[in-house]
Amino acid sequence: MCSGDFPEPVRLALGAMGARFELVIPCGQGLCDPRTARAAGEEALSIVSEWHDRLSAFDPGSLVSRLNGEAREAPVRVDPELFGLLEEAERIRVRSEGAFDVAVGGVMRSHGFRPGARTGAGRGGRVVIEPEARSVRLLGDAEIDLGGVAKG
Repeated sequence: MCSGDFPEPVRLALGAMGARFELVIPCGQGLCDPRTARAAGEEALSIVSEWHDRLSAFDPGSLVSRLNGEAREAPVRVDPELFGLLEEAERIRVRSEGAFDVAVGGVMRSHGFRPGARTGAGRGGRVVIEPEARSVRLLGDAEIDLGGVAKG
């Protein structure tokens, strides 16, 4: 226990998206009940975990990993949330004249920032979004890496 009338804060943590997410929720003095705080914190970390399962380029079972594996062969239809995120990333790529580009995964792999370097990788590529079909296609050495936007 902390000194005075303040109990220890509720502390919860989760490793996801290549980072540590830690919640410290103060309780006491009528701020909240520790059980309620713990339940709310666990729900918040559950949402982080769900997004990790969808957006991580490092988790082989994630939606982004599936796109990186399949979208070279043919366009892959994605859910509205991911499609909206990729549309916004494309707008930022255009406005930044390519300085910010979620297609950077292949270049990162060729420079050793990811396992499994590919021969000939590193020339770059492009994510093509098709609004009518709400689908994504990868050209060249493009691999989607949302690390610049998926946890900020």
